[in-house]
Amino acid sequence: MSLTIHEALDLKALERFKLVAGLNGLNNIITRVGLIDHEEGEQITDTVIAGEFLFSNLLLIKDQPEKILEFVKRFIQAEVSCFALKTIYFDGFPQEVIDYANKHRFPLFTFDETFIENIILDIDQALNIQSQIAKIQGYLDEMTILGTDELKVRTLALKLNRYFTNRFIACTIDTKDKQQGQKLMISTLNQVLGRKSLALEYNDSILILTSFNQHTTEKDSNTYMKDFVIDAIEACGFDLNKYQIGLSTPQSSLGRMGRAVLESRYALEYTQISQTSIKSFDELGVYQILIPNMENPWFYAYYEQIIQKLIGYDEKNDTDLLHTAIAYVDSDTNIQATSELLFQHVNTVRYRIKKIKELLNLNALDGMQYESLSLAIHLYKLHSR
Repeated sequence: MSLTIHEALDLKALERFKLVAGLNGLNNIITRVGLIDHEEGEQITDTVIAGEFLFSNLLLIKDQPEKILEFVKRFIQAEVSCFALKTIYFDGFPQEVIDYANKHRFPLFTFDETFIENIILDIDQALNIQSQIAKIQGYLDEMTILGTDELKVRTLALKLNRYFTNRFIACTIDTKDKQQGQKLMISTLNQVLGRKSLALEYNDSILILTSFNQHTTEKDSNTYMKDFVIDAIEACGFDLNKYQIGLSTPQSSLGRMGRAVLESRYALEYTQISQTSIKSFDELGVYQILIPNMENPWFYAYYEQIIQKLIGYDEKNDTDLLHTAIAYVDSDTNIQATSELLFQHVNTVRYRIKKIKELLNLNALDGMQYESLSLAIHLYKLHSR
């Protein structure tokens, strides 16, 4: 995770900043903060680094406003993130500088009474926070890769939060349609959940890791953990009708935290397929296997050759075998339920199912007819969502 100019503008020290050019560059990444004091010409190129948030009152050229454009060109050449001018010797930027900055999507700011020292401290603190978040996200990435190496995963889990206990659950929340700021949501979650938990942004979603005391039976504990997380999310102001939420199965070992993170992610993906709000990994059925392996080329080739036969036949004969097959699988082979889903007569559905079996040669698959068709349909849903 990195700090952008747009995010830095939320800092208190930058509240008096006025953007005068480079609106389209506010997503530039800040790597550090720097002050231009006595540098000019080639010294600027040699001194500054890419991504630097630069400040200056341009004392060195206070009587030479025509040189401001040269400074800005040097900044852009060095790929710094932006430049802020303290209006002591200059009231602002010449129009030619503003035009040049706009053309190169380079943000220019002016500010007056704020102390540059406060700006530097605030941005440095924000960068340190972002660095810590990036480190935590790195631990999570490593845990999901390590898989069954429970000793290493446990060590990484305690680096995330030394108060974690062995009994925990993971939850992933999709925030694509968020109604409020994601940072505020994460902050509120961390306050409500307490020190044995952690909420953070991870892979464009909010990840919650919540641990519990071990004082209930396995069955009661599993139900309690799921309910607790959902209640906490609601208590933080999340409207469950506006978000999609995936839960892992409750775990009893920190060494399984990497797996739990992935489970919650897969459960979230299933909510998008099933068009539901909340799903737990243990409710996914065969999708527990299909979602983690959906990019496997053998899986893809298998469903593709079956689905293409149905699509090709439909296009050639103006039929609807594919949707009939989907409804048939969704109805667990119940012909009556399939006919109701399709608003078709039962005999019509029977004829279509017979045609599907003939086309796909399912009758030759003793004991595997339904499974073979069902697997292809479920993979098709995954890839076409």
